[in-house]
Amino acid sequence: MVARTIPNSPVDYLRQFVLPQRRSGVQNLHLIKHEDLPQWASQIATTNGQPGGITQGYGTCARFSYTENGEDWEEDFYCVLIVSRANMGPQNLFWLADRNMSVRAKPGRLNMLKPLANIFVNSFRLDKRWYGRFIQVQRQWIAFQQQQIADAGALSDAISRANDQFDQAMMKTWDNRQRAEERASREFSEYIRGTENYSDPVNDIQVELPGGYGHAWTNTMGEYILTDDSGFDPNRNSNADWEPINRAP
Repeated sequence: MVARTIPNSPVDYLRQFVLPQRRSGVQNLHLIKHEDLPQWASQIATTNGQPGGITQGYGTCARFSYTENGEDWEEDFYCVLIVSRANMGPQNLFWLADRNMSVRAKPGRLNMLKPLANIFVNSFRLDKRWYGRFIQVQRQWIAFQQQQIADAGALSDAISRANDQFDQAMMKTWDNRQRAEERASREFSEYIRGTENYSDPVNDIQVELPGGYGHAWTNTMGEYILTDDSGFDPNRNSNADWEPINRAP
């Protein structure tokens, strides 16, 4: 593992690491805008959570413009940084970029390609065997740090012995990650479409409604009302028996 200073934000990570490597030859590089994606990042952080620690996710969609080989481009970078800290032992911070993807197009065309971004971002899947070994190495490394064991040879032997062990705890962790991945995919799809999923107990369904509202109501006729007014009650002026509904877990 290589120790690097944690970037202040996903945008800083893109500027410090991604762009110098991926777009090193471009000119007139400029950040047009960026949008934080906290819900998506939070779901991805859940997939990386480990027992005995605190894991947080920070996500963004950052749009850059630049010139490459005489042509103008705009590119959306979707990035999630994961930062973890153990509750016990040395208070080391561990960070990684769990998502680092992009789509580019000629100026003015990126918004039309958001459905494409939805496809490739949600097609991301980890290989189960690789993930198992990654978790084992990570746990072993943290354990040795906590015990202040500096013998690199012993660490190497312990990692080698652990590489082929897939116990029930590992499988449970993998299953939990897969469920969290599905929720993260839903969060990102809702961001792309500007929608949110709600549980409608009145009609016994899950329904997708426009996003960005704090409160939602439904009735037995399958009608919906969305509002940001916490004091609003549609039953005051209606006989339709409106009931509040919540976002799907």
